[in-house]
Amino acid sequence: MKKVSASVLVLAMLLAIFCIPAAAAGAELTVKAPETLPKKGETFEVTVELASNPGIYAMEFKLAFNSKEISCSRVQRGELLSGIMIATNPKAPGGAMAAIATVEPVEGDGTFLVFSFEAEADVTDYGFAIVGTALRDSSGKPMPFTVEIDAPQSSATSGTPTTPGGSGTKPTVQTVSFPDIQGHWGEEFILQAAELGLFKGYEDGTFKPDAPVNRAQFVTVVWRMAGSPQTDATTPFADIAGLSGEFKTAIAWAYEKGLVNGTDATTFSPLGSLNRAAAMKILFQYAGGVSGMEMTFTGIYDGAYEDSAQIPDWAKAPMYWGVYNEIISGTSPTTLSPAGTATRAQLAKILVNYTNITKGGAA
Repeated sequence: MKKVSASVLVLAMLLAIFCIPAAAAGAELTVKAPETLPKKGETFEVTVELASNPGIYAMEFKLAFNSKEISCSRVQRGELLSGIMIATNPKAPGGAMAAIATVEPVEGDGTFLVFSFEAEADVTDYGFAIVGTALRDSSGKPMPFTVEIDAPQSSATSGTPTTPGGSGTKPTVQTVSFPDIQGHWGEEFILQAAELGLFKGYEDGTFKPDAPVNRAQFVTVVWRMAGSPQTDATTPFADIAGLSGEFKTAIAWAYEKGLVNGTDATTFSPLGSLNRAAAMKILFQYAGGVSGMEMTFTGIYDGAYEDSAQIPDWAKAPMYWGVYNEIISGTSPTTLSPAGTATRAQLAKILVNYTNITKGGAA
């Protein structure tokens, strides 16, 4: 058996949006899987063991895995969580999830969580990884912990976890560069988004990272992420007649899928500005439009972001879905800026984050 160990630091207040300095090791989490790799059709359980427990008042946990070979059907509380209310989602984007919150601390060591899996094919590598996870103390502050993955791996695989994804067509990867992004905070995300074919540069070779994204541009980027599907759908929007074929096809596709509406019955306003809340609403709809465990933490998010009252009712679920799944970051540790204009760099980061956890997402 080969053991893969990785040090994981609990990230800032809202599910790993901002990095914090390294701290001394605290709790120890061990993911244990069967030593014999299962064959297609076999079911098996994976446990998460907790040791050196300092006393946990809240937890958000996500287990990523090789979704090409295994699927999670159920997440259950272990003996340490007996009698504690738990929220679970075995089909969450990026991995199977669980969350708890309690007024009395979870104390002692033992089995924390139990995941039920089925082999969709002969398993060569479980691909387990702990992502989007936080353990919290009585004040809601994150506590440090370490992780060990105790599972066999095939020598034919790299051991890199494959996060769950949908059936979307992955864009063609291409090498690109832009002279105006060097040293920009979004440089890494811009390059990744461009290499995936999601964003294109301007005719002069620049990217213009801080330029705002309009409604037509963002819909087209999401359309490219879906694999640039063709459609015969029509729209009632008279103001898109002068757009290029790519923009018109993307808007028709998004309208047919229910991702967008017009600004009125016959107008789409393709050049209209797009704020961060509206962008997350479109992406949320693209991902299926179903809230998960993030709604359990609505009260926490409302209190942590000082501008939470500025999030429209129609955008609260999409915004908190993005925060919980580490797709969107705050513009500061305490602000989400839902009404702020979405820039090309910001949306490159959002879409790269989404692509990384879903490997294509919904289509």
